[in-house]
Amino acid sequence: MNEILVPNRIENDETATQRERQNGGLQSTLRDGIALGIVMLLFIVNGFAGSKYTQQLRTHTNLVEQSHTILSRLDQLDRQIQSAESLQLGFLVTGNGKYLEDYANLSANILSSAKELSSTVGMEHDLGDREATLETLIATRQIEHRDAISARHREGFDAARAIVEGQSGTKAIDAIHDSIQTIRSRELSSMAQRETMAASTYITSLIVGTVSTVAGLLLVLSVVYLLQHNRRRAERTAEWIRGEHARLQDSLDRIQKLETDNLQLNQYMRSFVEQVEDYAIFAMDENCRATTWNHGVKKVLGFEEADFIGQDIRKLIFVPEAIEMGIPEAEFDSAAKVGSASDVH
Repeated sequence: MNEILVPNRIENDETATQRERQNGGLQSTLRDGIALGIVMLLFIVNGFAGSKYTQQLRTHTNLVEQSHTILSRLDQLDRQIQSAESLQLGFLVTGNGKYLEDYANLSANILSSAKELSSTVGMEHDLGDREATLETLIATRQIEHRDAISARHREGFDAARAIVEGQSGTKAIDAIHDSIQTIRSRELSSMAQRETMAASTYITSLIVGTVSTVAGLLLVLSVVYLLQHNRRRAERTAEWIRGEHARLQDSLDRIQKLETDNLQLNQYMRSFVEQVEDYAIFAMDENCRATTWNHGVKKVLGFEEADFIGQDIRKLIFVPEAIEMGIPEAEFDSAAKVGSASDVH
């Protein structure tokens, strides 16, 4: 039994160790996978949030630039209108064609600037009507200019002055300036709001990026720590397994040595028993069949090995009368209980 149970125990120990090692490896792999998954998810979320805030910041920045463009064009248009008024008045007073030529070029630029401004701000629904009104006021004022200039050409300075005095020139100019000022005020307010939103978006993006970066670094450090921890654990497990393997191998070596010594002892005892001739020494199984033989069996009982091995001992060494009387069973029971039995007749 020992020769069968000990190797099984060793095999079971090795199987349990291997199973524990596999479970530990699976748990470590699962933890590493979860940690790496969290890091990847954080980087994806960080990238998505960064892209979102970058897009918002770009949108607000573009709107701020658009407001600067509108304000610049308003200033340019205001200067052009003032210059046109001066050039028209200069022609009416002096009749110098140079003033008229410069006025004609500037008037065309004013209309172009007004239309461009109207197109630029037309995207803002709350200001579209004001730009349309401004363009209409400018067009109306240029019609008045053309009427005065035509009168100057045809009838001279007095006729032109009468037309100018009959026009609502001051009110028209004031209306144009008021419209420009209203647009400028509204655009400055919008630009301030857009700058505030851009600054808020930038700060939010900076905070989110910083937090995500710090969290990412912490997770990366955690993953590195887990990897190092698992590596050290694997090294300790491997060292323990090597120690256990050495211990088990030492146990196997001792068992093999014991088995070898036992085999040698059995061979020695068998050889010794076989050489004994004065005593019949043999062994039998639970059914009383002979399993060993020595020369004493031949000399004392008269049986050859081939005729003795496997035969019922009771029929070989007891007479039928003793068997009927139950003497073999009684002697075998006595031998089992006290270790020996005798049959002296």
